[in-house]
Amino acid sequence: MREKHFTGVFVGALVVGVAATFSVYQLVIQRGTDAERDLSVPVVVVVDEVREGIPLPATGLRVKRYPADAVPAGAFTEIDSVAGRVARVLIFPGEPVLEGKLAPVGSGAGLEVKISAGHRAMSIPVNDYAGIAGLIQPNSRVDVLVTLRPDNRRRDRTSKVFLQNLRVLSVGTELGRDEKGRPISASTVTVEVTPDQTELLAVAMNEGVLHLALRGFSDDDEINTRGATPTHVLAEARRIQSTPRPRPAAKPSEPAPEPAAEPPAPELPSWMKVQVYRGTQMEEKTVEARGDSTTAQESAEQEARADSSAAAKKPS
Repeated sequence: MREKHFTGVFVGALVVGVAATFSVYQLVIQRGTDAERDLSVPVVVVVDEVREGIPLPATGLRVKRYPADAVPAGAFTEIDSVAGRVARVLIFPGEPVLEGKLAPVGSGAGLEVKISAGHRAMSIPVNDYAGIAGLIQPNSRVDVLVTLRPDNRRRDRTSKVFLQNLRVLSVGTELGRDEKGRPISASTVTVEVTPDQTELLAVAMNEGVLHLALRGFSDDDEINTRGATPTHVLAEARRIQSTPRPRPAAKPSEPAPEPAAEPPAPELPSWMKVQVYRGTQMEEKTVEARGDSTTAQESAEQEARADSSAAAKKPS
């Protein structure tokens, strides 16, 4: 009975100890969480991409806690303080909403929030070829060419780049780029210009024909061109036609095959048998082989004649 009593006491003490330990652990965790909250600051960020000129919807914002020493300048801590404000630049998902990225309070949505201080927006009429088949997008950079007849005289029309590196504010009514990069079909392209450039652009639109040239993303250089006339075009065409085309390099010739080696002359035997005819009589003689067979034949004939002469000189 006493053993059962001690067992019950031991189990009860163990349960109380575990409960106390768990309570202390929860208290420590809670204090750590509270301490972290005390050291962090709420910051409003966007959930989805917000294009420039578009108001920030309250449903597209959320609060994210940042370390106190990592909060960017101009950040907002409450959604209500920023909902409805118009974005002045493109804001990416998860990016903090900063005062410098927003148009002034009370600004309406539209093109005016994109115009830099001291600049103006001016639209240029375009068609498929003058606007590069719709490939120009908002925030592209373009050069403007004008084609006109100088001083209204009977001189050739001249084309000249007269405005460079202009920022495109909108294409038609589109203030932002197409999400998939597709061409934007529009009859006007609105660019950002200085007040002096607005005057030049107005004269060019009234007196000549305008074309836009799309610049590369990182090309900010301004260049000085001489302009072009039909005379220049024809001269360039003649120059291209008169320039000899480079001939293709000749293929290296293959080396001539080496001549086949002549077979060695057959060795003649040291002695040869030669047939010598004297009238109707034939005599076969064995002579030493010297040179070719013809030489051996001649030698045999000479010997035969010598023998004949010697036989004729003997007395009968």
